[in-house]
Amino acid sequence: MSLLFILSSTNKIMTIIGLLLFLIFAIYGNVKYVRTGDVIIAKLIVTAILFQNFFIGIGAHVFSNNSDSLSLVTQFPFLLILISGIFSLVYKRIDKRDIWFLVFLILCTVYCFIGKGSISVKLVYFRNFTAFYFVFLCGKHYLDTKEKIDVFLKYITKLAVLAGVFGILISCLGESGYEFFGVNEIYIAKRYTVWEGLPGNFYTMFNGKWVSRMASFYFEPVNFSYFMAFSAIISFCRKKWKIFVFLILCEFLTFGKGGWFVLIAFLGVTLAHTIVQKIFDNWETKKIKNVILLLSLFGSGCFGTIFYLFLTSKFGGYLHFYGLITAVKYISERPWGYGMGSAGNLVKGLEMSAGHTVAEAGLANMGYQIGVFGMALFIGIVMSLSINITAFIDDNKYKKFKVLATGS
Repeated sequence: MSLLFILSSTNKIMTIIGLLLFLIFAIYGNVKYVRTGDVIIAKLIVTAILFQNFFIGIGAHVFSNNSDSLSLVTQFPFLLILISGIFSLVYKRIDKRDIWFLVFLILCTVYCFIGKGSISVKLVYFRNFTAFYFVFLCGKHYLDTKEKIDVFLKYITKLAVLAGVFGILISCLGESGYEFFGVNEIYIAKRYTVWEGLPGNFYTMFNGKWVSRMASFYFEPVNFSYFMAFSAIISFCRKKWKIFVFLILCEFLTFGKGGWFVLIAFLGVTLAHTIVQKIFDNWETKKIKNVILLLSLFGSGCFGTIFYLFLTSKFGGYLHFYGLITAVKYISERPWGYGMGSAGNLVKGLEMSAGHTVAEAGLANMGYQIGVFGMALFIGIVMSLSINITAFIDDNKYKKFKVLATGS
């Protein structure tokens, strides 16, 4: 698979050939394993996502290719997720949740014809808004037993350790390390702004100073931060303390505030859970109000601290709150939305438009593009998935992962 990524990134002709070969690879893999539900499909998906930019960058850098063809190559992992999700859906019986997602899918398709965004930007956000469900379908089918989950989580931990070691080594090389593996070619092809040295998202403000962020194989520090946070949580639940400490260090070096928040929230809820268990013998049925109060106080304290830090210009995350405030203002003026591709970091223009300003706002970004109804539909579907996941988690030893299912 790595060779396929490298060859596909050399020029436009090889991109088309690589696309066809990858489609054959994805279809063959699912035809072979959809009946048995082998965990190898889940492993291939997470491997493709983690390493895609690294291998694409190598091919692009060696052959001096920074054309738009690379944008197509970066969609290969989504094609694998999409095909695997469709196979999983066809293999099982369609339920009401699938129908609601189909409505959401149609809505996103309609909004692709609304707005002034370019086709490539619209397709990127269409992928971003819909990929979660295909991932769920893949997980539900290919990770449907405790044994498969154990194997998969062990595999993720190994990948995280490898990514952490590589990330530290390449960070020691500085800008030249990432440039050698073709990071600039990838970002230019994706139409991101590339400064002298590394792209802008490789830096963030921390304690009033600009610091560089570790991105490892992923070449994207924000999403890599979430991956490392999730991996650290896995090692915590599996009681692999040495690995946990190492991954905590790597997570800090990403300077990803979202990843930090997920990790801190998980550890905080786990601590609160442990304290309540110590106080009450039968805490699930006794004095529930005390439990709610304890968790509420902890959550309020965390939120207040983070809110203060984010609003200070000495911490780069304040842009998230500024984007949220801007998004609420413009969504209230046009609750039916501005069209797919009208907001986000991919929006380009001679001036900072409202759409670009809400780039950091996450869910509000979605509401800006596809409207309040679309955002509400998305939230409803995600909540339904969370309920489904937590119901399954009750049957295995990873009960602490409930905080991920309900918070993601």
